[in-house]
Amino acid sequence: MAGEYPSSEYPVLQRQRTVHDFLSLIEAISRQEYDRIRDPNVPFCTVVRLAALTVRVALLSGHNVNGNMLACLMRKTLREELAFHY
Repeated sequence: MAGEYPSSEYPVLQRQRTVHDFLSLIEAISRQEYDRIRDPNVPFCTVVRLAALTVRVALLSGHNVNGNMLACLMRKTLREELAFHY
């Protein structure tokens, strides 16, 4: 039929994931790590920014990442960066 194409010719494009898709995970992990460090010199917004930056870098790396991988990455990054800077 005219106008119909096999699905293999025109693949459906998947929406690219962004940091916004992982906001609840970012907030949860940030809260856990913020409560764990108990340092009054570390503002909560700094912890959230580091976690969001970690997610952004992981998504831009081109690898297929899921929520569990991002949670582990955020925890490790937050612990290392906060230990280094504070």
